Amino acid sequence: MISSITEISTYKYAVAIKCPTLCKHPLFQAERPVWETINCNVLPKDYKETQVEDEESEIK
Repeated sequence: MISSITEISTYKYAVAIKCPTLCKHPLFQAERPVWETINCNVLPKDYKETQVEDEESEIK
């Protein structure tokens, strides 16, 4: 059931629909955030930082 129609700007409308069955439909469920795990490790004592060459400089 359409509960309201509001013209936000010319040819742009907001339509509010009341339908309890939509709340149960999977496409209308709130998305849950994806959790990512970041594992950190101590660098070895003999680690030396190296520079990565720019891909463009390799092409020239």
